[in-house]
Amino acid sequence: MQEATGLRTPTLTLRGISKNYADVQVLTNIDLDVHAGEAVGLLGQNGAGKSTLIKIISGVEKPSQGLISLDGAPADFRSTHEAQNAGIATIHQEIILVPQMSVAENLCLSDLPRKGTVLDRRALYQEASRAIKALGFDLDVRAPANQLTAAQKQVVLIAKALRQKAKILLLDEPTATLPAPDVTKLFELLRKLKQEGTGIIYISHRIDEMYENLRPHHGSARRQAGDDREDCLPASSGGRAEDARDGPGRRPPARRGTGTCVSARTFEEVELCESGARTLPGGRSPRI
Repeated sequence: MQEATGLRTPTLTLRGISKNYADVQVLTNIDLDVHAGEAVGLLGQNGAGKSTLIKIISGVEKPSQGLISLDGAPADFRSTHEAQNAGIATIHQEIILVPQMSVAENLCLSDLPRKGTVLDRRALYQEASRAIKALGFDLDVRAPANQLTAAQKQVVLIAKALRQKAKILLLDEPTATLPAPDVTKLFELLRKLKQEGTGIIYISHRIDEMYENLRPHHGSARRQAGDDREDCLPASSGGRAEDARDGPGRRPPARRGTGTCVSARTFEEVELCESGARTLPGGRSPRI
């Protein structure tokens, strides 16, 4: 069941997005709406096109065809800088901070406060502390970035994005290097951002993580030409990035016509389910 969005204009709209490199078709006719305060999960195997879609949204790549709109107006990002200025922020899997610079300097790097030509460190530390505390965290903003854990580095990047007035936050495999307690903290933070109106696109290949934290329902985005809005999550193969939205609901079918694979935790287990396996690892039943 999808959360009601009424007739509100989506913050981000993709229509007919396709991408090919020479003869290799990576994305085909991707449609997607992301509203303010909505979290959308993109599930897919490695090579399914998830990262390519993120690069298109964030201005790294141009689509071969299709349209992008932001707040109902056409958007043609020619660079990541243009996308960022429009309110799209990306937190990449490889966390990029300047190691020797302080947390505060990394957070405010694009507009360091100054008194004349001299860096105003007092204002810098106050602004950085305010941005971090707004997310519910308490970090030493004077500490160098190379002393932070992976989870703390993500907090700095998210604070930086929100300080720059991000409307859409893209997270590419954000839990890949996080221990379980930090994963829990990250999703608590994402729920807080949703409540404050930030649109979130969350990219992952971890099915269990997505189900437990984004509570997907039957997807409403059209993924590929000819799919006829197939409400299947997740797809186990075929090079497709699938769409899972937050909201109350049960786990959806693994693929149309194959029953309900409620116990699958990885794409390999979905494939076992589709092949007719009667049990999954650990003796779990694959179907209702």
